[in-house]
Amino acid sequence: MAALNTGCNSLFGIHEGTPRPMCADPLMIDDMEDGDGSICPTEGRTGGWYDFGDGSPGELTPKSDVSVGLAPTRIEDGSRGSSRYAARFAGSGFTNWGAIMGFNLLYPTRAYDAGSIAAGITFWMKSNVSVSVNLPTSETIPITEGGQCVDGCNRHFTFQITAPAPGWSLYQIPFNALSGGGGSAIWNPSHLLRVDFRVPQNTAFEVWIDDVAFYSCAGPECQPTCTDPFPVSCRIGSGPRSSCQPTGTDCAAVAGYCADPLLIDDMEDGDSAICQWRGRQGSWFTAGDGTSAALTPPSSTFFVQTMIPGGRGTSRYAARLTGSGFTDWGALMGFGLWPQPWDASQAGGIKFWMKNSVPTMVLFPTVETAPPDQGGQCADRAGEHNCGNWFSFKITAPSNDWVEYEVPFSALRQTAGSATWNPSHLLGVSFAPRRDTPFDIWVDDIQFYDCSASGCLPTCADRAAFPVRCPAIGGSPAGCRPPGTDCATFVLGCGAANTTLAPRDGGITTFMGADAGTDIVGDVLAVGDPAATYTTNGSLHITLNAAAAPTSQTLLVVDRFNSCVDATAFTGVQFSISGSIAGCTLRYFTEDSVHLFDDGDPTSHSSHGIGRPGAYPPFAMLTAGQVTSMPQTLLVPFSAVLGGIPARPIDQASLTGLGWAFFVDASTGAGTPPPPCVADLTIDDVRFY
Repeated sequence: MAALNTGCNSLFGIHEGTPRPMCADPLMIDDMEDGDGSICPTEGRTGGWYDFGDGSPGELTPKSDVSVGLAPTRIEDGSRGSSRYAARFAGSGFTNWGAIMGFNLLYPTRAYDAGSIAAGITFWMKSNVSVSVNLPTSETIPITEGGQCVDGCNRHFTFQITAPAPGWSLYQIPFNALSGGGGSAIWNPSHLLRVDFRVPQNTAFEVWIDDVAFYSCAGPECQPTCTDPFPVSCRIGSGPRSSCQPTGTDCAAVAGYCADPLLIDDMEDGDSAICQWRGRQGSWFTAGDGTSAALTPPSSTFFVQTMIPGGRGTSRYAARLTGSGFTDWGALMGFGLWPQPWDASQAGGIKFWMKNSVPTMVLFPTVETAPPDQGGQCADRAGEHNCGNWFSFKITAPSNDWVEYEVPFSALRQTAGSATWNPSHLLGVSFAPRRDTPFDIWVDDIQFYDCSASGCLPTCADRAAFPVRCPAIGGSPAGCRPPGTDCATFVLGCGAANTTLAPRDGGITTFMGADAGTDIVGDVLAVGDPAATYTTNGSLHITLNAAAAPTSQTLLVVDRFNSCVDATAFTGVQFSISGSIAGCTLRYFTEDSVHLFDDGDPTSHSSHGIGRPGAYPPFAMLTAGQVTSMPQTLLVPFSAVLGGIPARPIDQASLTGLGWAFFVDASTGAGTPPPPCVADLTIDDVRFY
C-alpha cells in the first residue's frame, strides 16, 4: 500500500519540494488532479481511494488495485471546467447490497479527528442513481475489523441523496444531518475512519466524485444540499437534526416531530433513526430468512421511510415492508432500542397505526430471549426454547385500511419457553408478516402508552374470528379470543375448562355413525401439498400419490380433538391398520399442546396449541412388516415416540390429537427421479390402552 502515499508531482512535472497548488487547502481531502489513488497528504491524512462490490457476480469499472488504489478518471468532456480528473466507478449486476467507492483518511486505517477542523463534508457529484454517503466511525465498525462496535455494527452514519440532480452538482453535508449509527453508536467526528459513496443493488450505475473536502459552517449555514423528492433544506434549529424534507414542509414544524417523550417514531423525518429522548436511540432495519431476495427495503441497504400515497391525515411517512417467497421463518422489519436493555417499565404497552396485507406478528426481543451476540443472555433448557423465541402478539386479520392497535405488555407471550416477561429488559420491537405468501405492511406513529385506564385490553380488529377482548387471567395473557369465549374461564392451551378425561374404555374413534364413531369428538384433516384423500365411512381410508419434490415433504392425516384430552390413565394408543405403501415411510404420532404450533387461527384446528413456530410432535416409525394386506393391531406406547420440537416427552394430560405422517424424500434433480409415494391404507378402532 506504499504507492497510495506517493506524491502528486510526477504527473505535472512539479519539482520535488515545490508546493502543489491542487492540495494547498488544508480542508481539501482530494481534488484528484494528481491522477493517483492517494488523497491529499495534508493535515496528516495518508489514505487512498478504493471501490468494491457486494460479492455477487456484478461488473465493476474500474477496479481498485491493492497496491495503487483506485486511480482517478479523466473528465474527457470538460464538464467540470478546469478540473480534469475525478473519482469514478460504474457497474451493474450486484444483487446483494450493491457497491461502494470511497477512501480511508489514514493508512493503515484508524480514527481521524475531523471534528477539530470541520463541521461537514462537501463534494461535486454526478450520478444516475441514488447514493448513500456513509461515514463509518470506530463505534460502527466491529471489533474484529479494528473498531469498537459490539452491537448494531456496520450501520454507519449516513446521508441519503435520494435523487441526484442532473449533471454535476455541488453537495454539502453537515455532520448534524447524519442519521443512523446502529446499536449504541453516538456520532463522534474525532473517530472518523473513512467516507463511502454507496449505490444500491440491482441497478446499473455510474457515479463521479470530484473536489471532496471538509468544510466549516455555523448556525443557518449548517444545513444540507437537498434535491427532489426532498427539496426543502431545514437547519438543525428547527428539529432534532438538519434534514431534507418534501415540498411544502414548514421547517418550524419539524421540531415537533419527536416532541412527545412516549413517541418511539412518527417517521416524519424520513430516515431510519427513531426519536431520541433521554438518551434513547435506535434505527429501523429489515431481515429475511435467506430463502428469497424479494425484500424491500433489502436488509443490506439503509432503511428509509416510505411516503404514504395521499398521506394519513397529517402523517406523510411510514415504515413499509414488502416481499415474497420466504419459506423458512420469513422476514421482518423493526428497530432496536439503545442503550440496551431499554427500561420500558414506566409504560403499559405500545400502540401504533398499521395496515397489512397478511396476518402479522409483533415481536418483543428481551435480554432473556436474545443470544449474547444480539445483546441478550438467553439460555435454552431441556425441552424449552428461549433463544430467538421472542415475546409476541399476533394481529390475525389483514386490513386494507389503517387501524390503530393497542398492544399491552400483558398480552405478550412466549411459546414453549421458560423466560419471564420483563419490560425493563426490552431490546427492540419488530413486525413479522406471515411467511409463504406475498406481504405488504405499513407501520406509523409507534409509541409507548399507559394502558391502565383501558384495563390493558388489546385491540381486536378480527371481528369474525377473534372479537372477544379478554384481560390477563391466571396463566393466560390478555388477548383476542374466539366468539363466545368466557374470559373468566378461558385458559390458553389446555386447562381444566377445556380438558376432558379420556373415556374409561379408552375409545377414541371407530369412524362409524353420525359423529364418525368418535368417543372423543374431533375432526379428521389432511395437511400437505398434495394432500392425501380420505373417507371415514366405517373406517379411515387413506389414499395418496405424491411425486418427489425438490425438497422433502411431510404429508399428514390428523384426527384433531375438539378439546384437550387427559389420558394419564393409559399407556399409549392402539389401532388396526392394513393396506400398502411404497416410495415413502409411514410414521404414527400422538400430539400434545406444546408440540402443536399456536398460529392464532381457530379455523386451523390449532386452537389448543401453545408451541412456537416449527413445533411438531415426536413420531414412531412403522415398519414394512406392520403394514400388510391383512389388518394388524399396533400398540404405540407414549414413551416409544422419538424426536419432535421441543425435545421433550408427550404430556399425556394435554393431548390434542393423533395422526399418521408420510415422509417423502427429496428429488435430487439428477438421474432417475425417485418413485412417487403411493399409499392405500385402512385404519380403524383407534383407542387408548
